[in-house]
Amino acid sequence: MSKNRIESLSDGIFSIVITLMVFNFKIPTDGKLSTSFYAMLFAYFTSFVLVTSFWISHHHEINALRRVDSTILWVNNLTLLPITLLPFTTGFHGTFPNSKEAALFYSGNYLLITIGLYTLGNFVSKRSDVEHDAYASHINHVRTTMMVLCIILIILAYFIPASTSFSILLATVFWVFFVTFTRKKNNISL
Repeated sequence: MSKNRIESLSDGIFSIVITLMVFNFKIPTDGKLSTSFYAMLFAYFTSFVLVTSFWISHHHEINALRRVDSTILWVNNLTLLPITLLPFTTGFHGTFPNSKEAALFYSGNYLLITIGLYTLGNFVSKRSDVEHDAYASHINHVRTTMMVLCIILIILAYFIPASTSFSILLATVFWVFFVTFTRKKNNISL
């Protein structure tokens, strides 16, 4: 099977997720932007950066595939599952930024997506060339660190729910800069 099909499905899901997230915004009835609008805007911005980061990571993983089999199809779709929840968790947290439940769902979803990409990375590395396998091993080591960071974010979300969007944004920015630096340092163009 061609990897074009898996790329098309995944790209479609990522674009739909980004589109659905913007539907969480409500047009103010009085023409003024409230504090709740800014909370939703920040949650949306954080999730947009998150989806973009995950889409790029997903692209690099799928790009390295030499062959697609039914196992990869299932792992890919299970990786996409928590990504499809982002419009809900973003809207929930953006609407109720001080809610413990909303913050836990939002940060828990981040953990599930990270676990999904870690799992996809493991399966792809077994179906790619040796050069990518070494790089994927290194990236998955960093993803393990990110999973630990996600658990810390979940604990933080429990005690300080309003900090969740900012904490997740910082973790995502850390990931983006770390991966970009690693690729440049090792002269890897995926």
